[in-house]
Amino acid sequence: MLHNQHDAEDAVSDFYIKVLEKKDQFSKYDNLKGALIRSMKNHCINLLKSKKRLLPLEEIPSEITDATNPIFSDDKRLALVQTIINELSEKQRIMIHLRMIEGYSMKQIAEIMEEKVNTVEVNISRARKRIRTEYENRRSK
Repeated sequence: MLHNQHDAEDAVSDFYIKVLEKKDQFSKYDNLKGALIRSMKNHCINLLKSKKRLLPLEEIPSEITDATNPIFSDDKRLALVQTIINELSEKQRIMIHLRMIEGYSMKQIAEIMEEKVNTVEVNISRARKRIRTEYENRRSK
């Protein structure tokens, strides 16, 4: 979820410290394990949001960047797609990343983002449509 081992280890360490600092708050939960797992997921999502990470160009799926215009070099196409993705709403950017890069199912994304599956499907569909539309508009300029 956090892209690499180092980020994941940092997240676990930070989370562990927070749990120790607030251990009294966790005693109120009947299902401590479930509460800790949900809290850790939320912690990771917050880290992703706070970093507003850019997708590495090489990780952008080829079906998005496949263009018929030979004037556009691959680097320019990838940079344009990255720019468009970064202009999406934060929610859509995270959902696109979870779906296309991390490979999560719609149901898993819905659980992680605490949204309905239909909401996730609509947001991802709209994000893809916007990426395609913006790409075609900007490419033709």
